Order: sequence, then C-alpha cells, then structure tokens
Amino acid sequence: MTCLVALRHARGAVLGVDSAISAGDTRWRAVKLWQRGAVTLAVSGDDGVGIDRMLDSLPRSAHPKDLRVWASRRLGPRIRRSKLTALLVCGRQCVEIDQHGALEVAEYTATGSAFQVATGALHAMRAMGASPRAAVLAALRAAATHDAGVMGPFTLVHAPSGRKEIVR
Repeated sequence: MTCLVALRHARGAVLGVDSAISAGDTRWRAVKLWQRGAVTLAVSGDDGVGIDRMLDSLPRSAHPKDLRVWASRRLGPRIRRSKLTALLVCGRQCVEIDQHGALEVAEYTATGSAFQVATGALHAMRAMGASPRAAVLAALRAAATHDAGVMGPFTLVHAPSGRKEIVR
C-alpha cells in the first residue's frame, strides 16, 4: 500500500511518500520516488511493469513549462492502461494523474492508502501555520497511524531544489 502527499507553497512544493509495499500478508519497504531532470514522480498502485515503462517514457533532462499537459502526453496512456496513480512536482507545479486524467493541484493533495486521513492532516497543519515540510510529514505519520499498509521511513522531496530527505 502507498500514501502519496504533495503540498505547494510560495517557494516550491514538497512531495512525500511512505515506503510500505505489500502482497497479501507479506510487507516490505521500497523506494517509490523517481527523478528525471527537474521532475519528481511518485507512484501508487504499481502493477509490476507500469513504473518501468513510465520511466522509460520520461526524458532524462525533463523540465516542462506546463507539467499538467506534459504529464498527460507523456504518462497519460500508460497510467490509463496500468491503473496507477501518480503525483508529479516540478518547481511550484504539482500534478495528480490517474486513469481519469491529469489535474493541477491547487494547494495540497493526498492519494493512495489513508488519503482521507492524510488530507485532513494537511488541512489542519496548514491552518495552524505549520511549515510545508512539517505538514507533509504530519500527514504521512497520521496515515501510518490509521492504516497498517502505510509505514515509514518517509521520503520527502523538496522542489525546485530536488533535495531528497528520508525521515524515520
């Protein structure tokens, strides 16, 4: 199971993801974030080959001006066939794409396991004036508390710098 969380702010965006993967009763940890140029991609619902094919379609030096249009063209057909959900960030742009299409994220979003809990935590943390990093981390921790399929360590990527941070 996977929980993906993204939050836009004045200087960029923060993308966070847990590390839990499960098959039946077996659970293990894995990386769910990939970077291509200035674009960071997080994926939920891997069908085993969907991610590899998606990554092959991304140019190594990606820096699109309109991330939603770019994601629809590059990833839309593969996402629709594989039933994956992905969050992409590039600078301040943040896009959620699934089998229904690509949507620009206005301020924050969560998808995957316990996404309702994560979205509520994002809303509450932003209303209290928390930093983007603290809000994303609180959302992932709340999801992990309420869903056994979500667990740390959590990976955060800060855009536009691309700095990756692993939080236990």
